[in-house]
Amino acid sequence: MNYAQISHFGHACKNYFETIGVREGGAFAEMTAAQLTDEYSWEIMKQYFPNATEMFEKMVMEALHGPTVE
Repeated sequence: MNYAQISHFGHACKNYFETIGVREGGAFAEMTAAQLTDEYSWEIMKQYFPNATEMFEKMVMEALHGPTVE
């Protein structure tokens, strides 16, 4: 029995990552999880993906406090 068939976890089809927006959504989900639950992982992400994590932090701050004027 295939676990994915009963659990509904994972990615629905073999072309999942070719769907527009899926990679970006995955990156956002991983950054959210790391920032909220794993400080070490978040620091690693900041080291390897400084632009993406900076943009993520700005998006979170805007969601919480509204847009900032630059």
